[in-house]
Amino acid sequence: MSAALLTLPVTAAVLFSAAPVPSREVDNVAAFGRLYGVVRFFYPSDAAAELDWNRFAADGVKQVREARSTAELATTLERLVAPLGPGIEVKTTLPPPAASGASGQPLVAWRYLRPVFKKSVGSMLDGPLMRGETVAWALALGTGAWALECVAFYVVLTGFGVEGGAPLMGQAALIYPLATLLGMFRLAKWLTEHGH
Repeated sequence: MSAALLTLPVTAAVLFSAAPVPSREVDNVAAFGRLYGVVRFFYPSDAAAELDWNRFAADGVKQVREARSTAELATTLERLVAPLGPGIEVKTTLPPPAASGASGQPLVAWRYLRPVFKKSVGSMLDGPLMRGETVAWALALGTGAWALECVAFYVVLTGFGVEGGAPLMGQAALIYPLATLLGMFRLAKWLTEHGH
């Protein structure tokens, strides 16, 4: 207990005596953050799609913190994004875009439309559970399990004295999944109505 009380003032002294971060470094990291967001989410290139963005962010912050002027920062930012592809300009002010058709070449545009489904589930779609092979196995196992449950329902019906056969198996295969789905929808409605 006394050791903990002794280290508390020492820890507080170290934390409060840390030198403040120079505003140049903060401005550099903020500029990198703005460029990072635009390039990551809006720049259409294969290199950008395949990049390890976490590593890029860590390396980029480390490099831009060391820039001591606006020109040095611009050079560092251009060097960071150059491998991603052409057309990324890093300047304090950019010229207005050329009028369409002024260069004699057809206008090519790229529009970012984020899927609504991806917005709601986030990066889950990029996880290992969404690989094609994993999804195929899960679908096969789920279908097999549901088929076996239909067979079990058929056995229960014959146990109650209902005459068996192919027509009963077809009815069991239809009734069981429909009852399960209707029950699921009813439960979802009840949970929504009761604020769960």
